[in-house]
Amino acid sequence: MAAFARQHKVHVCLAARDRLDLVVLECRRSVESPIALPLHVGMRVGIAQSPVTGLVYCNL
Repeated sequence: MAAFARQHKVHVCLAARDRLDLVVLECRRSVESPIALPLHVGMRVGIAQSPVTGLVYCNL
């Protein structure tokens, strides 16, 4: 994930769904990334409020 984030200059986050929440498992960010998401390991984010929501729906 770190290599991907550096190569593409993005913020990469791995999260698992738990009922109506997403639990952040790991985050990596390129120092050149224009956006810094305030997501930390262990943080719970409501699916409706998460920037990852679109990807969750694609996998259902």
